[in-house]
Amino acid sequence: MKPLLLLITLITTLNAASEPYIFTNNDGKTLEDTIIKYDIEKEEVLLENNGRQPLSLFSETDQRYILQWNQLNGFLSTMRFKLTLDKDRWARMKQEQNRTPVYIALDRRPHFDTLIHQTTPLEEYEEYSSIELDAVGFSLKLRNQNFFPLENITVQSKAIYEETLFQTSDSFYESESDLFDEIITEQRVRVREESISMLVPLEEITVHSATAILTEQKLDRTLLTSEEEEEEEDTSSIEGGDWSDHNRDREDDFVGVWFRIGIPDPSGQLTWRHISYPDDLFEELIWDEL
Repeated sequence: MKPLLLLITLITTLNAASEPYIFTNNDGKTLEDTIIKYDIEKEEVLLENNGRQPLSLFSETDQRYILQWNQLNGFLSTMRFKLTLDKDRWARMKQEQNRTPVYIALDRRPHFDTLIHQTTPLEEYEEYSSIELDAVGFSLKLRNQNFFPLENITVQSKAIYEETLFQTSDSFYESESDLFDEIITEQRVRVREESISMLVPLEEITVHSATAILTEQKLDRTLLTSEEEEEEEDTSSIEGGDWSDHNRDREDDFVGVWFRIGIPDPSGQLTWRHISYPDDLFEELIWDEL
């Protein structure tokens, strides 16, 4: 695991304290006021106009509203609900090979369904090929430093990377003209979602992002003969051109990862906090368009 990466947290705030609410007590009487603070130890709510009131004074519905309001404020606090992002490499595989390349010509004879293969070894070349697969992801630590549990947390992540592909012919019979010198790039997004039913005070858990599978492919054909020998042995006469023109090199590029962590507000809608790498990723992209 690599050291802690530079991160930034963007809070999608819901300022519950600035919105008046109509409360109902156990006798059915109502009052309109705004919550300023809730004291979990004394079980008292501080209202803007009516001061401190015991939680038991209110109806069951309003008690749930007050507790949900308090949970949301604790969730939005970067001091009381901490997020830490780390980059991981979960797996890596690399395969390498050195060999003498060959040219394979295919031909179809009249009235025969089977293709005829003609193989020509190119003894003056040495071919090195490698393919490497890298599974990259991120871990996110969530730590609840409130004096009360946080419930019904949703964690979503998107790992974004660019996959590189060689521009080649769609036809097998035209593939001999493929030079593998044009590379196209396509954006890939892998998504993961999980739910946390409860995070008790001082509890810390780790969740993981989706995995980006990055590929690096190399093909290098080295000429073993001298320049004089090369003049005598002209490989350009071989169909498909000089083999030294057929080297290949492509590598996928990791763009970043975006986590968003949500919790229900008093109305039941999810309020989100965002954290990403690089730290400005969510300023450049739109979640629903990925």
